[in-house]
Amino acid sequence: MRIMAQFDEPEFLAAQKFIVTELDEYLKDPSYLSQCMNPADQPWRPALVRLERLGVYIRFGYLDGEPFRYNLVRPILNMWAHLHPLVEQTRKILDNPYLWKDTEWLAQDALRFAKHWMAERPLPRPSTGEIMRPEDVILQPKSN
Repeated sequence: MRIMAQFDEPEFLAAQKFIVTELDEYLKDPSYLSQCMNPADQPWRPALVRLERLGVYIRFGYLDGEPFRYNLVRPILNMWAHLHPLVEQTRKILDNPYLWKDTEWLAQDALRFAKHWMAERPLPRPSTGEIMRPEDVILQPKSN
Protein backbone atom coordinates (compact mmCIF):
# COMPACT_ATOMS: atom_id res chain seq x y z
CA MET A 1 0.00 0.00 0.00
CA ARG A 2 1.79 3.09 -1.27
CA ILE A 3 0.10 5.55 1.04
CA MET A 4 1.28 3.67 4.15
CA ALA A 5 4.84 3.72 2.79
CA GLN A 6 4.73 7.55 2.76
CA PHE A 7 4.86 7.43 6.56
CA ASP A 8 8.22 5.64 6.39
CA GLU A 9 9.85 8.06 3.94
CA PRO A 10 12.85 10.05 5.23
CA GLU A 11 11.12 13.40 4.59
CA PHE A 12 8.15 12.42 6.76
CA LEU A 13 10.32 10.89 9.50
CA ALA A 14 12.48 14.02 9.66
CA ALA A 15 9.37 16.20 9.94
CA GLN A 16 7.95 13.94 12.62
CA LYS A 17 11.19 14.10 14.59
CA PHE A 18 11.25 17.90 14.36
CA ILE A 19 7.64 18.14 15.53
CA VAL A 20 8.06 15.98 18.63
CA THR A 21 11.55 17.11 19.63
CA GLU A 22 12.00 20.74 18.51
CA LEU A 23 8.73 22.46 17.58
CA ASP A 24 7.79 23.35 21.16
CA GLU A 25 11.04 25.29 21.55
CA TYR A 26 10.52 27.16 18.27
CA LEU A 27 6.99 28.13 19.33
CA LYS A 28 8.39 29.94 22.38
CA ASP A 29 9.79 32.54 19.98
CA PRO A 30 6.91 34.88 18.94
CA SER A 31 8.67 35.75 15.68
CA TYR A 32 8.54 32.10 14.60
CA LEU A 33 4.79 32.27 13.99
CA SER A 34 5.27 34.95 11.34
CA GLN A 35 7.59 32.55 9.50
CA CYS A 36 4.87 29.90 9.62
CA MET A 37 2.39 31.96 7.62
CA ASN A 38 4.21 30.77 4.50
CA PRO A 39 4.91 27.18 5.52
CA ALA A 40 6.55 25.96 2.30
CA ASP A 41 10.01 25.72 3.88
CA GLN A 42 9.00 24.72 7.39
CA PRO A 43 10.40 21.38 8.60
CA TRP A 44 7.02 20.29 10.00
CA ARG A 45 5.13 20.80 6.73
CA PRO A 46 5.66 17.33 5.12
CA ALA A 47 4.15 15.61 8.14
CA LEU A 48 1.25 18.02 8.55
CA VAL A 49 0.34 17.81 4.85
CA ARG A 50 0.37 14.00 4.92
CA LEU A 51 -1.74 13.91 8.08
CA GLU A 52 -4.21 16.36 6.53
CA ARG A 53 -4.55 14.24 3.39
CA LEU A 54 -4.88 11.05 5.40
CA GLY A 55 -7.62 12.70 7.46
CA VAL A 56 -9.51 13.65 4.29
CA TYR A 57 -9.15 10.19 2.75
CA ILE A 58 -10.35 8.39 5.87
CA ARG A 59 -13.05 10.90 6.78
CA PHE A 60 -14.68 10.69 3.37
CA GLY A 61 -14.29 6.93 2.99
CA TYR A 62 -11.60 6.85 0.30
CA LEU A 63 -9.46 4.74 2.64
CA ASP A 64 -10.36 2.24 5.32
CA GLY A 65 -9.09 3.93 8.45
CA GLU A 66 -8.54 0.85 10.60
CA PRO A 67 -5.04 -0.07 9.33
CA PHE A 68 -3.89 3.53 9.74
CA ARG A 69 -5.44 3.89 13.17
CA TYR A 70 -3.87 0.65 14.31
CA ASN A 71 -0.40 1.36 12.94
CA LEU A 72 -0.17 5.14 13.30
CA VAL A 73 -2.15 5.95 16.45
CA ARG A 74 0.93 6.87 18.48
CA PRO A 75 2.63 9.03 15.81
CA ILE A 76 -0.66 10.79 15.04
CA LEU A 77 -1.37 11.56 18.70
CA ASN A 78 2.23 12.57 19.40
CA MET A 79 2.47 14.91 16.45
CA TRP A 80 -0.92 16.48 17.11
CA ALA A 81 -0.01 17.14 20.75
CA HIS A 82 2.89 19.28 19.51
CA LEU A 83 1.23 20.69 16.37
CA HIS A 84 -2.00 21.76 18.05
CA PRO A 85 -0.58 25.00 19.53
CA LEU A 86 0.89 25.95 16.14
CA VAL A 87 -2.39 25.20 14.37
CA GLU A 88 -4.43 27.20 16.92
CA GLN A 89 -2.16 30.24 16.64
CA THR A 90 -2.13 30.05 12.84
CA ARG A 91 -5.94 29.82 12.77
CA LYS A 92 -6.16 32.98 14.91
CA ILE A 93 -3.64 34.92 12.85
CA LEU A 94 -5.26 33.96 9.54
CA ASP A 95 -8.79 34.12 11.02
CA ASN A 96 -9.51 30.71 9.52
CA PRO A 97 -11.06 28.07 11.80
CA TYR A 98 -10.91 25.49 9.00
CA LEU A 99 -7.13 25.44 8.68
CA TRP A 100 -5.79 21.88 9.15
CA LYS A 101 -9.27 20.71 10.20
CA ASP A 102 -8.79 17.21 8.85
CA THR A 103 -5.56 16.73 10.78
CA GLU A 104 -7.46 17.70 13.92
CA TRP A 105 -10.25 15.31 12.97
CA LEU A 106 -7.68 12.54 12.38
CA ALA A 107 -6.17 13.10 15.83
CA GLN A 108 -9.61 13.00 17.47
CA ASP A 109 -10.40 9.83 15.54
CA ALA A 110 -7.08 8.27 16.59
CA LEU A 111 -7.79 9.09 20.24
CA ARG A 112 -11.28 7.59 19.96
CA PHE A 113 -9.74 4.46 18.45
CA ALA A 114 -7.08 4.24 21.19
CA LYS A 115 -9.69 4.58 23.94
CA HIS A 116 -11.88 1.89 22.41
CA TRP A 117 -8.96 -0.44 21.65
CA MET A 118 -7.41 -0.13 25.10
CA ALA A 119 -10.74 -0.47 26.90
CA GLU A 120 -11.30 -3.81 25.16
CA ARG A 121 -7.70 -4.98 25.68
CA PRO A 122 -6.43 -3.57 28.99
CA LEU A 123 -2.76 -4.33 29.60
CA PRO A 124 -0.55 -3.29 32.49
CA ARG A 125 2.50 -1.11 31.96
CA PRO A 126 5.64 -3.20 32.53
CA SER A 127 7.22 -0.38 34.56
CA THR A 128 4.39 0.18 37.05
CA GLY A 129 1.78 -2.53 36.62
CA GLU A 130 -0.85 0.18 36.09
CA ILE A 131 -3.22 -0.17 33.17
CA MET A 132 -2.02 1.72 30.09
CA ARG A 133 -4.25 4.66 29.14
CA PRO A 134 -4.61 6.32 25.73
CA GLU A 135 -2.98 9.48 27.10
CA ASP A 136 0.10 7.39 27.95
CA VAL A 137 0.92 6.82 24.28
CA ILE A 138 1.58 10.53 23.79
CA LEU A 139 5.20 11.46 24.30
CA GLN A 140 5.42 14.38 26.67
CA PRO A 141 7.77 17.26 25.86
CA LYS A 142 11.02 17.18 27.77
CA SER A 143 11.05 19.56 30.70
CA ASN A 144 14.10 21.81 30.98
